[in-house]
Amino acid sequence: MAVSIVQSTTGAGATLVLNGVAAGNALIFIDSYYRGTSTGVGEAVPTDSNGTFLAAVNAVPATNSGADIGVGIFYQQNVASGTHTVTPQANDDHHSTLIEFSGLVTSGMFVAGSKNSANVNDSSETSQVTGTTATAAAIGDLMVIAFCCGNFGTGTTNMGLTDPISGFTTAYVMQNNKSDLAAMQCYGTAAAATTQSATFNWTDNGGGNECIQAAIATFVAGTGGAAAQVPYNQARIFQPFIAQ
Repeated sequence: MAVSIVQSTTGAGATLVLNGVAAGNALIFIDSYYRGTSTGVGEAVPTDSNGTFLAAVNAVPATNSGADIGVGIFYQQNVASGTHTVTPQANDDHHSTLIEFSGLVTSGMFVAGSKNSANVNDSSETSQVTGTTATAAAIGDLMVIAFCCGNFGTGTTNMGLTDPISGFTTAYVMQNNKSDLAAMQCYGTAAAATTQSATFNWTDNGGGNECIQAAIATFVAGTGGAAAQVPYNQARIFQPFIAQ
C-alpha cells in the first residue's frame, strides 16, 4: 500500500504527544539538537509511554567550541494503538517532530541510514549533504531527512534554508542560527530504486563558526498499493555530514 502521513506534531525540546494512533502504523521521531558540553556520543533513543523506539540514525554529533550539534532519526514499527507520549534526551536545545505513518511494513521496516557531519570554522558553507545510503531504496519507500546548524552567536536570524527541498515535504523548519538552532526535518518517498541522498542549501553563511550535521534514513513501504502518496525523493537511511 502507499505510504501516507496520518498525523504529526512538533516541539522545541518538550515531550511530544500523539493521540489516537492506530495499531500497526509506524512512528518516526526526528530531532535536531544542541548540547552545551561535548560528549562525543550520539543522542539517546527517546522514550515512549506506549512502545519502544529504535535508532535509525544517532551518529556522533558535530563538535565546535566544546559543544555538540547533531540530529537523530528514530522509528517504531507496528505500534500499539492509543496515546504515545515521546520524550527525547534532555539536551540543551531541541527541535523535534513526531509523525505517524501508515503504509509501512510491520517488521523489518528500517532499510538503511547515513549521516554526514562537519565542523565549519570561519567558513562560507551554504550547503550540506546528508550522505548516500549504502542500500538502494525501492520505489515508494519512505525517506526521512534531518539537518541542524549552530553558529555560536555569529549567525543570522534567517539563514535562508531552501524550503521545500525538491521531492520532500517539510515537517519542520527553523531558520534562526543566531539565537537558536537552525533545523529542518522533511519526508518523501523514493522515485527510483537506487541509493539515496539529499542536500540542504541556504543563502547566508552567518560569518563562520558553523557546526552542521545532516542525515537520511529509509523505511520499507508495504506491498499491494500504488506508489507512495508522500513527496517523492531518494533515501535509505544515511548518516549526517558536517561541513567545515
